[in-house]
Amino acid sequence: MDNLYWLEIDGTDIIGVHSVKGQSDYTWVSLSEGEDMPDPGDNFIDGKVVQRQAEIDPPQEKRILAQQKIIDVYPLWKQMNILRNGTEVEQTTMGRFIDAVRTWSNNPKSTVKQLDKIVP
Repeated sequence: MDNLYWLEIDGTDIIGVHSVKGQSDYTWVSLSEGEDMPDPGDNFIDGKVVQRQAEIDPPQEKRILAQQKIIDVYPLWKQMNILRNGTEVEQTTMGRFIDAVRTWSNNPKSTVKQLDKIVP
């Protein structure tokens, strides 16, 4: 198999993915055809690439859940249609729903069960 990439590794951290082997003092490992190309920040442990786990703090996780809840009920196209051509009642209903979800997201003590109860 041909070498497609060279991994530049510091300890277990992949710090670079290169098409040619460089001349730094870090460890260099070839990645062969058919193997998934890693990203810098992934790890190289026991001869294998281990993808890094995205770290999401609780506030960020809540923002993601809130965004998904809003988009599930009001996809962006629907939000735009309501803002442009919706009735005052539709705009108010959507606004109150989005505000309720945002309030949930900003409350450090809120639970997912509470989010599930928010409806337009």
